[in-house]
Formats: sequence, structure tokens, C-alpha cells
Amino acid sequence: DSYIFVSGGFSMNLQQLELLICTAELGSISKAASHLHVSQPNASSSLKSLEQELGFQLFKRNSSGIQLTELGNDAVKQARIILHHSDRLRSLSLVEKPCRFHLALSEYTPMSMAFEQMVIQYQEHTNLDFTCETLNVQDGYSAVYDFSVDLFLMLYVKDTQAELEKNANKHHLLFQTLAEIPVCINVREGHPAIRNDALDLQLLEQYPYVDYIKSDLDRSVSRILSGDTVIRYKYKIAVQQKTTRCRLVGTTDAFSIGCQLPGPILQKFGMRPFQLDIPGFGVAALMREEDRHNPEILCYLNLLQQILNTL
Repeated sequence: DSYIFVSGGFSMNLQQLELLICTAELGSISKAASHLHVSQPNASSSLKSLEQELGFQLFKRNSSGIQLTELGNDAVKQARIILHHSDRLRSLSLVEKPCRFHLALSEYTPMSMAFEQMVIQYQEHTNLDFTCETLNVQDGYSAVYDFSVDLFLMLYVKDTQAELEKNANKHHLLFQTLAEIPVCINVREGHPAIRNDALDLQLLEQYPYVDYIKSDLDRSVSRILSGDTVIRYKYKIAVQQKTTRCRLVGTTDAFSIGCQLPGPILQKFGMRPFQLDIPGFGVAALMREEDRHNPEILCYLNLLQQILNTL
């Protein structure tokens, strides 16, 4: 793990750390200054003072603006942790403490469905801080570690579990397995390749395959299918949005391959799944060890488990 050690006295303040994080996120000192309502000269001077105190350069300039140095990236991670604990200290005296739940997840429908159900359950609260974003596995680990998110839900290929658990232990994070999800071929109801209530893979070769343009999930599907199971197709259609993919499968003779979807989604788009006889994906939750009893995390995981149990 990377930590920042500075000898001597400290004069840095929380405003400097907030400026550091904002500059890193926006990629511009001027944009960060505007966002935090300070002048650009003051922002530049503040970051320079922080660099002098830390003893290393935080940013380097390139053709597109500024970029974090390696040590600067470590500094941002530690700054997020410090600001998180500062916020917790400030909330101790509040009569009604903010209800925070920052979620990151893989691109899988049941995970977002559980978040939507959780928002409905908490809608009577007057001080909510709920967020949900999609991250890849590497960024998900970093986000949990530096307190950007409280929980990361991931899909993973089963033979990578040992490596994922090792990485979690290295950063003092809790890796909790939740379920194994079958891999299915999805086609529309009444597809020409359905014969005697089964899917004829030879007939399926005559039809297009709908893939995502960029997706960790679909790269994992390709990895799983690179063994004995080979799925051929006429040509590939690449899309960005999952709803577009579902509509294409439900209204044309194109097919998709992926994790088992919930019944309401299949019914909504008129799709029918055919499970492949291959190992499925694992679903796991990643959180900080001290947050294992966090009520919001437990609530979300319970809602997600209920959805997964219906698959």
C-alpha cells in the first residue's frame, strides 16, 4: 500500500486536499478553482504550497492539460480518506446524520434494480446521500479503498476469484461471494433457431450477434466461450446501451450472450434465455472490513440477494 509520510510539522489544510482532489477529477486547475469558487492564482499557489510541503510534484503538464504523477495519484487516494473521516467527525454533532450510500457496480441489470428498490425504501428520509456508478474491477477496488464508494458489486470469471480475494486482503478489504450466475444465449420468442423447445446452435450461425462496444463483461464471455463451447454468428452488431441490445434481440433475429437476466426484463423485451452448459459468472461484493455491518450496505445486499434468488 502507498502512504504519504512527511517529516516535520504539517500546515496543509482540508481546503488544499479538496482542491487537490477536484483538480485531479476535472483535469484542470482553472476548472477546479471555478468549481470551488476560488481564484485561479490562489488555487495554483495553494497546490504549489502543498507540493512544497509534501516534497514531491503532484501534477505534470501534457498536451491535453495536467495529469497526476504517480506520487500525486497516491496523494489523492490518501486525501479522499482524510476528507471522508473529516466528514464523519463533522456529522457526530448532527441530530439527523446524513444517510450515505455510495455504490459502484458492474454492468448487470439486477445490481441496478436492487439500487432502485433501495431508493424507494429510503425515500422518506430527508438527508440522503445516495450515488450509483458503473466501474470496472480495477477502478472499483480503488474506489472502495479510498472511500469514494462504500460498496462495489462485481461480476467475475470464476477462475479469477483467488486473485481477486488476494487483492482484497492486500488492501484490507472484505471480498464476499454472493452467487453464481448462468451464462445464457438470449433470443426473441419464436426465433427460427428454436426447435422442439431447444436452441439449435447450427441454425443460430445464420443470425447476427449483438455485442457491446466496450464491456468487461463481454470480454469475460469471450474468455469463457474460448474453451470447448464455440458460438458462431453471421455478423456482429456493436451497441453502447443495454436497452438497445435488449430491444434488438427482442424485435429481430439477432441474439446476445450474457448473464441470466431477471424474468421481468425478459418479459419486457420479449426475450427467451437458453442456458449454456459452461461455468457461470461469480457475483461478489467488495467493502471495507469496518463497514460489514453498515445498515445501508446490508439493506442493499439483502435486496440484491432476493433478486438473484429468482434467477
